[in-house]
Amino acid sequence: MKEKIEAYFSSIRDKINIIRNVNKEIELRDAPRFSVFDYIDIDENKLSDIIADFLNPKGKHGQGNVFLLEFLKLINLENIDHNKFVSIRREVSTRLINPTQRRMDIVINFENQTVMIENKPWAADQYKQLSHYKEHLYRDYGEKFIIIYLASNNRKPSEVSIAEVELNELIVKNQFLQISFDKDLVAWIEKCLEKCKPQNIKQFLQDFKFYLLNNFNTEIA
Repeated sequence: MKEKIEAYFSSIRDKINIIRNVNKEIELRDAPRFSVFDYIDIDENKLSDIIADFLNPKGKHGQGNVFLLEFLKLINLENIDHNKFVSIRREVSTRLINPTQRRMDIVINFENQTVMIENKPWAADQYKQLSHYKEHLYRDYGEKFIIIYLASNNRKPSEVSIAEVELNELIVKNQFLQISFDKDLVAWIEKCLEKCKPQNIKQFLQDFKFYLLNNFNTEIA
């Protein structure tokens, strides 16, 4: 009996050593634990910058409208005429209403449609925030807009930000859509990885994907 136990634990030690050696080889070849995001001070603005840069057809990624097209599919706007892209802007003021100094995180303009992305990774909703955004967008673009609410932990907009009746009206008109970091945005990145060609961009996207999964995955949390 004793010999069987010793043989059993000896085989386990051998397997552990094999696993350690395999992991060392993987580390040498791929460095899977390394991520550029370990060296970046990520806040809400930085997240918005990254998303906006990759959505921009004229971005430094050099992939044209590939990433934008995949995002439009994600938010059910794949039929929009993407050739009529006009601009993508950050921190756009609500200049047409009072208060005028609210800032919309990302605004993507096409000739006949506008997409506004409200990025909510951590901060709580502010008083009448989405309601004010909606009012400004109506004044600027009429009915031709959609608000994308990107939030962590499946957190829905609070009634502090927009009344439930008001929010439901937007949903019925297909002018509001909520998406998540750990599922929807990760799914977008995975599609981008399939279409992306430069290895340095692919590596950044891979790091970004792991960052989102590690920081916003509700199943892990």
